[in-house]
Amino acid sequence: WLWATMLASSGHAEEGLVKLEEACRIFDESGLGETQDAAGAIVIRALVHAKVGQDDLADFYIRRAEEILTKLGKVRTPSGAHMLTSMAYMHITRGDVDEALEKCDRAEEILVDTGFLHSVVGSRCCSVIGWVKAQTGDLQQALSMCSIAYASLASAGRLETLFGMDSIMALAYVKHRLGDFECAQALRRQALEYGAKTGATPIRWLAPHDFYDNEGHRRCPKCGCTRCVGNFRCGLGPRES
Repeated sequence: WLWATMLASSGHAEEGLVKLEEACRIFDESGLGETQDAAGAIVIRALVHAKVGQDDLADFYIRRAEEILTKLGKVRTPSGAHMLTSMAYMHITRGDVDEALEKCDRAEEILVDTGFLHSVVGSRCCSVIGWVKAQTGDLQQALSMCSIAYASLASAGRLETLFGMDSIMALAYVKHRLGDFECAQALRRQALEYGAKTGATPIRWLAPHDFYDNEGHRRCPKCGCTRCVGNFRCGLGPRES
C-alpha cells in the first residue's frame, strides 16, 4: 500500500485507489483486516477518496480505521495520531475549522505523551498539523510544527524519502506564506532535487500544486504575472529573460 500511496500522492488518484483496494482485500483475505497495518492502509484510502471529492467514502473508511484502532486499544498511539491528522486534513478542506483544530490538538497530545513527536511518523503528523494551522492563519504555530518535522527527519537522515520531501515542501509553503521567499525557494529546490535523485514525488496534498511545478506557468493571484508562481517571486513581477 506504500506504492499505492505514492501513486495517489503524485496525481494518479484513480490508479492509487485501485492499488489501495487491492491492499485492503489482501489484508482481509489473509485474516489481517483488523490489524494496525490494515488501519494505516484504510486511512490512506480515506485520504485519497477525500482528495478526489468522494467525501462519503472518505468518511466511511476513516470511521472504519477508527473502529479498528479503538478495538485494538491503539487510538493513543502514533497510528492513532496519524489517523487524527488525516481527519484534520479532511475537515479543513471542507471548511470545518474547529473540528480540524480539535483533531490536531489530540494528535499532538498523543505524540507528546508517547514520546513520538520527533519520530518519522510524528514528523508526518507535524507537517499536516502545520499545514492545517497555516490554513487557519496561525502561521507561527505552523512554522513551529513544520520545523519540528524537518529537523526530526534531517536528524534521522530521512529527508530524501517520500515523507521527507513532503515535510520540506510543507515547510516551504509556510515560509512562503510568511514572506520568506528566498528560504521557501531554497527548500522547494531541495525537495525537487531529492525527487530527481530518487524518482519520488513529494506528496501533493499539503501545498498548492503550483509548489510542485518546475516553472509555474499559472498566473499569480497577487501580482498578475505568469512567471513568479513557481519560483516564489510574488509581488516582484516577471523576471528578465
